[in-house]
Amino acid sequence: MTYRDKLVVNTFLPVAKADLQKYFENKFDDLNFEDKPELVKAWKECSSRLRTEVFGEDYFIGSRDNASEYLGELAFEAIGYVKKYEEKHYGMVYTDFSEPQIVLKELMYIFSEVAVEEFLDNLAV
Repeated sequence: MTYRDKLVVNTFLPVAKADLQKYFENKFDDLNFEDKPELVKAWKECSSRLRTEVFGEDYFIGSRDNASEYLGELAFEAIGYVKKYEEKHYGMVYTDFSEPQIVLKELMYIFSEVAVEEFLDNLAV
C-alpha cells in the first residue's frame, strides 16, 4: 500500500465506518419485514449481496457540494484509491471520476465491506 493509499484509508476509514454504520442501521430499521432474524441469517451467508443492496444502489451523500466537502483535500488521493481498487477487483475502471458523489459512493462501497461485517456480527439473531 502506497503512502497515498494509507492516507486515504487512515483519513476516511474511521469516519466512513462510523457514517456507514449509522447509514446501514437506518436502512435496516427502514425494512419492514416480519421475520428479520431469517433475513439477517440470509445476509450473513451472503454479505456481498447485502453490501450491493444497501450501499451500491444509492448515493451516500446526496449533493455534489457535500460530496466535494467530504472528500476535501484528499479528493485526488481518493480517486487514485478507487481506481486501483477497481483495476484490481474488476480488471478495469468503471467509476466516473468527474462527479464527487460517484467517487464518494464508490469509496464508501469499498469501505462498506468492513462496516457490513461488523454490523452483522453485532446483530442478535
